[in-house]
Amino acid sequence: MREWLKGLDLADRKAIGEDIKDVELSWPIGMPLIRSLGHSIEANERTRPAMKKKNIGSSFDSWLREEGIHEKVSSTAIKRVLARQVEAAMEEQKVSKAEMAKRMQTSRAALNRLLDPNHDAVTLSTLQRAAAALGREIRLELV
Repeated sequence: MREWLKGLDLADRKAIGEDIKDVELSWPIGMPLIRSLGHSIEANERTRPAMKKKNIGSSFDSWLREEGIHEKVSSTAIKRVLARQVEAAMEEQKVSKAEMAKRMQTSRAALNRLLDPNHDAVTLSTLQRAAAALGREIRLELV
């Protein structure tokens, strides 16, 4: 897999990285990473080619760092997840874009930038106002 990824051009590697990080960041808390596949996993163990030992234990993040795209890919994925979360909360509470912009004391254009998963230049202040407008809060953590 690693060799295949390295064979792609940089734009494709970044796009794949962003998609995988997006899934990783969106994974429901508490849900196991692997679910039981029953007996089908036994057949897979017998038929799959042996993995190269040098890549066993390496992480996707380590590959992104090797490629020099970890920070950009991660920030894009975080923005995508936040945009989806804000939009989902708006739908859940039946808040229109016009009403949301009014609650945030901002323009519809600014709200559209917040909701655009590809626009990653959003300030913490804007995120805080969006969360407050929906009765939510922002949690950040350095790990």
